[in-house]
Amino acid sequence: ATYKKRGYKKPTKKEGDLLENEVYDGESTTEEVFNTLNESASKTEEWVASNQKFILGGIGVVVLLVLGFLGYQQFILKPKEAEASNEMFFAQQYFDEAVNST
Repeated sequence: ATYKKRGYKKPTKKEGDLLENEVYDGESTTEEVFNTLNESASKTEEWVASNQKFILGGIGVVVLLVLGFLGYQQFILKPKEAEASNEMFFAQQYFDEAVNST
């Protein structure tokens, strides 16, 4: 007895002939898509290569702005806020005493 797999179907002669006799004509939509992608990628690479200094300069400016903002927040505003709250404490305390005494 021979073992037959379920669901297996031998290709008919017509299907087999088409696979063997199929000739690649070089004009498929997939090939066109890949060619278009290759062309646009190479154009993009050329543009990046020619404008590399400007791109890196722009990135550097953005990094400097972010670091400057964070430094300003940390080293200028926080100490001023702490000093202002210390100075305001006595004024608030005196105001509370004046309101509660009357």
